[in-house]
Amino acid sequence: MLPRIVGLVTITILVGLLSSGCQSSRTEPAAVATPMARAPSAPTLAAAPPTATAARVDQPSSATAAAAPAATRPAALHPTSQAASTTTTSQVAPTATPHGAAPRATPTGAAVSASRTTLLKTANTAYAGKALSQAETLYGRVINAPPGAAESPSQTRALTDFAEFRLLLTLVSMGSDARGQQLVQRLRSTNADSPFTRLASDFWDQYGMTASLPAACASITPEVSSQATAALGELQRLGVASSARDVCTAPGT
Repeated sequence: MLPRIVGLVTITILVGLLSSGCQSSRTEPAAVATPMARAPSAPTLAAAPPTATAARVDQPSSATAAAAPAATRPAALHPTSQAASTTTTSQVAPTATPHGAAPRATPTGAAVSASRTTLLKTANTAYAGKALSQAETLYGRVINAPPGAAESPSQTRALTDFAEFRLLLTLVSMGSDARGQQLVQRLRSTNADSPFTRLASDFWDQYGMTASLPAACASITPEVSSQATAALGELQRLGVASSARDVCTAPGT
């Protein structure tokens, strides 16, 4: 009997244990399910923005689209760029400078490389037109320029001596009597045998007495034919129109 009782007790205990185990197993899943039934936690809600961000990347917002053209606008619209552009323009803008103007003519209108004959013709024209400062410059250039290769010795002397005489008339016409006197003194000492030096000396004497250029010229004009015919012939061969009555005249006549 005792073994049978022990067996029953054992079975009862096992059944109790099994019942307790089943109840425990049924109770534990409920406890596990409890966290899953809880409301979504903050981290779960915070995960949503990345999904929205991805959507904005796929479809650019209006702000992004509006910003894009700004990158392609001309840099000159920026105030700083405008200032730089203005500065650059002012530096390279063409200005009326001597280099951009037409070559300036000499006061006499004669080229620097003109022959002595051309210079003398131009000087005579300036004197006749009362352009006395121009005539003075040109007569001085004729006197100081070296002889041309085509000039004969007699032509060279005729050009120089005639220019010196006409320079004297120009200085007197300008009121530069002191300079005129110095010129006459130099001619008397360095070129006394020239017919134009003799005419210049006589003119100066007459001018000293009359203080009148026309009167002094009128007094020496008859001497021109007798003293300077050969020299005038050389000038005419060079193309310088000179007659005895035209050698000594007042400006503008």
